[in-house]
Amino acid sequence: MNIHTIINSAKDVEEAVINYMVFSENDAKLRRKLYVFGCASFFIKFGKAKAMREIYSFATFDMQHEEKKVRDAAAFFEKRYLTFTGMDDFEKNIEKDNAAGFTDCDGELLYLLALCAKTGSAKFQLTCFAKGRGALSDSQHHSVELLKTSGYITTGCVFLSIKEIAQIERNYYPT
Repeated sequence: MNIHTIINSAKDVEEAVINYMVFSENDAKLRRKLYVFGCASFFIKFGKAKAMREIYSFATFDMQHEEKKVRDAAAFFEKRYLTFTGMDDFEKNIEKDNAAGFTDCDGELLYLLALCAKTGSAKFQLTCFAKGRGALSDSQHHSVELLKTSGYITTGCVFLSIKEIAQIERNYYPT
């Protein structure tokens, strides 16, 4: 069995990645290969966004792997994933524009993080908008670091600058 057999016999990317992880469970060389070059085969078959998201969910565990080469490869993949999703730029945009946002993996929800104007409150306010429905809720956060661990930012998020949000914001107005 090889990576191509696993990919071609799977019904979706989730099944393919799970099967590959089981296949490479006792072989650090094969596991490392997934993060370094094997992921390209998943991109071709299932699309880059879906494959990146699914592989990343396993990379987070493999960053604690007993083999250093696997840990390093998983950490390298994480950097690629964060660059791909725009997470690196998200933090820079917050510093530059005092605001930035992200969508959920399906683009149905838009989250806007901006400085909070309320006195005596946390530094940031995160407002959630639903496509075609408008604002749903908001929450306050003391730092971007705390927001990252709050559960709002999930594996499928796509991060956006204020300019990118301005181009799509009308999709999130009430209809």
